[in-house]
Amino acid sequence: MRYFYHPISLLLFSVYAIVGMTEGMLGVFSTMFLSCFLAFVFMLINFLSFKWAHRLQIILSCLVVIPLLLLPIVALAAPRNISDMEATVVPKTASGLASLGPWMLLFSGLPSLLFIYDGFYGVAALKDRLKKPGSLSFVILASIVIVTIIYLNIIVSFNIGDSLEADYRNFRFFSGRPVLKDLFSILISCASLLTLNSIAMSSLPQLTAMHDTHRFSDIVKIKKSIFYKNIAEEENFEERFTIWIYLLFKTLIWFLLVGFIVFFMQQYGLSNSPMEIIDSLADIVTVFVFLILLFVILGSFKKKNIRKSVGFKVCALFSGGTIVLALFYLIISYIVGTTGFGDSNVFNSWVKLILIIGFIIGCCYWQIKDFLDGRLNKKSLALYPKHRKGSIIILK
Repeated sequence: MRYFYHPISLLLFSVYAIVGMTEGMLGVFSTMFLSCFLAFVFMLINFLSFKWAHRLQIILSCLVVIPLLLLPIVALAAPRNISDMEATVVPKTASGLASLGPWMLLFSGLPSLLFIYDGFYGVAALKDRLKKPGSLSFVILASIVIVTIIYLNIIVSFNIGDSLEADYRNFRFFSGRPVLKDLFSILISCASLLTLNSIAMSSLPQLTAMHDTHRFSDIVKIKKSIFYKNIAEEENFEERFTIWIYLLFKTLIWFLLVGFIVFFMQQYGLSNSPMEIIDSLADIVTVFVFLILLFVILGSFKKKNIRKSVGFKVCALFSGGTIVLALFYLIISYIVGTTGFGDSNVFNSWVKLILIIGFIIGCCYWQIKDFLDGRLNKKSLALYPKHRKGSIIILK
């Protein structure tokens, strides 16, 4: 988590925010530089004041609600005719299963629920404040249900508003209104900023809790190199500052690494789009988050102290089915891509498939190892062992 999930999530959502605001008009290094600066700003705000970060989260949430409510209404009120769209819109080149039509967004977009729900760690961090034992599980399950319903509403209305591409920029309402279209593009980009701020808010306390449990040697070395002598009164600040520097350093490394990979893959024609690598990383993070959520759902049924009402069971089945369907589509789309279906890049599909499978095995390995070590009464190596009171979330 500290090597991959936190820095990659900060990278992904800052890049998506910049690309959304600039509509992909910038080059690779310009996009990476601005995205890195944006991630640093959000990390700095969250380090300096949680109150500022919380207020920023409220403002961004209000801005995201505007297109969330208005765009489906606009799409249903004034759908565009197919003849008009064919004359004015040049269809985008879709590959793989996405080439079967715009309604495939109904399935292909399921992994993108990560954008809305990637901040569930922020909810999980409140576990100790929830009065009932089953509150955390129910909050997570109910959130998935609500987010999925909102997502389905958007997909259906967008396909009605633009039956050719399901793109809000092609709605009849925006015809002849470029300024209004740009305004909605910025408002939609606030969704990435919302998730970016959520990740920045949750990553620091998560790493702090993990470091308190395991005392990571690399973080200890950074602290010793920054602070000459430990002062008891400043211990809390020293820990937070050290972990913040550590997270900033890891994020910067990922920005440089991904930037050079995207640049060289474009230079040698191995990638059709600079966002293809970013989307692949987003898929891997999606698998990581959804696997954790799946463990939470399965674990909630095993806990005897949770009252399993009808509503709880419905939410669990709905959310679990959604996650399984999203993961299933993700794997199938990569497998289909390896055959070259729909003009998909065979080489890239194989690389993505191998990375996804390797990452799934890597995620499950530690849980299986921790289970076996528990049976053999060995020391737990999980992120959040049982003896850790107040940990953010237990995956077992």
